[in-house]
Amino acid sequence: MKKFLLSLAMVVVALAANATTEDITAKFTYTWNNAESLTNNEDGSITFNAVSWGGMAAWLATDEGKCDWSAWKKVVFEFAEPTTVNTQILVGDASAWGDVGITSLECSFEGKDMSAIEQIALQASGATTITVTRVYLSDGEGEEEPAVKTAVLDNGSTHSLPAGDWGWDGSWLARDVTAFNAIVFEISSVTGLGQVTLQGIDINGEEVSDQIEIDKATVYVIDIEDWKTLNQYAFQNINVSSEDAEVPDGETTIVVKQVFLTSETVDEYLINNIHIYAIGNLDGCNGWDPSDGSLELAYDEEECVFKGTISVQDNWEGNGWFAFSCKLGADSDDWTTFNSARLSVTSDYGTLNETAALVTGADQSFKLPAGIYSVTIDPILMTITFATASENAIAGTSAISAAPSAYYSLSGARLAAPAKGVNIVKYADGSVKKVLVK
Repeated sequence: MKKFLLSLAMVVVALAANATTEDITAKFTYTWNNAESLTNNEDGSITFNAVSWGGMAAWLATDEGKCDWSAWKKVVFEFAEPTTVNTQILVGDASAWGDVGITSLECSFEGKDMSAIEQIALQASGATTITVTRVYLSDGEGEEEPAVKTAVLDNGSTHSLPAGDWGWDGSWLARDVTAFNAIVFEISSVTGLGQVTLQGIDINGEEVSDQIEIDKATVYVIDIEDWKTLNQYAFQNINVSSEDAEVPDGETTIVVKQVFLTSETVDEYLINNIHIYAIGNLDGCNGWDPSDGSLELAYDEEECVFKGTISVQDNWEGNGWFAFSCKLGADSDDWTTFNSARLSVTSDYGTLNETAALVTGADQSFKLPAGIYSVTIDPILMTITFATASENAIAGTSAISAAPSAYYSLSGARLAAPAKGVNIVKYADGSVKKVLVK
């Protein structure tokens, strides 16, 4: 289980200039359902007023016979605005599923016999209006695959889970996820205590599941690298006052900004999308400038942590103040952006050789005596540790003498014994430590 606050850079790849295309927008002239309507606009676009699983269609067969699309590799629909419901393309034996929030949808003809096509249709899973700006065939020559593939599953929702009910408020998907390696939950706010549970089938045909607690407004990244199918995910209420409670005795509300799949692995996602910047009274920083990114912590792939060395300046009674954030402001006055992803602890002070829990979005700073320190931020446990630069940032933390009481994988699954790789170890005194087993 990895959770962290970050911003996503979506990758959009345009059609290569040397690909051969054929525009077929004007061929769409009717709908499958009488309750639907289709309007061919003067600018060449189509306004499609859809109902659940009707269809905007084009009849392709003529008196001379059916249409031969064997020379084409795919068909592409482009939309004026992000879709508000799931969509689907149906053409011959080929089909393609479109997620909510997309602005284009393509259907590959690979492995399909496209020599005798009668019609093609675009369907919507619910009542909606879609403006189709263009539909075209492409031979795919010269096109580049996007560096990162993403698929939006939820473009914003609220899940209200009452007391007395564990809840199961989610989506049935039965979605092939072999092209993806992680699922990302961007959570806007949480009241109470919740969790998200995933169920599916792995690449060996075995049933798999995973779950993590949803306890704060942040981003939760879950590894599905070995999954073939994501059958469903659901939000649940686990807000109880004691371990003896048989059902949740408090309400939980989870507000979702977005849920999406990504072809990046969890580590790749952290490397590519998370940056931790330091500003303040530190050598190498341009003072308290929330738009200055000159000092940044580096991500350590082996230990799955962010590390760096800071030199605190003696600017006030032998102490220096500084701050961390995952986002930089647009200019030197943009504190709103910086503070939205600011990383801090419950008090303003930094403490050496002790690990502290991080909070996000709080307008708080760190203070240490003038000197050179190593800093380690753990995006899995959401903790921060300061140590003198001569000490190792992990080994320099307080020793844990209590016996281990439980082992967990990075995805949060409980292990019977330590497994190869990074393990989350919980000790009898309640402390938690990350251990690498080789």
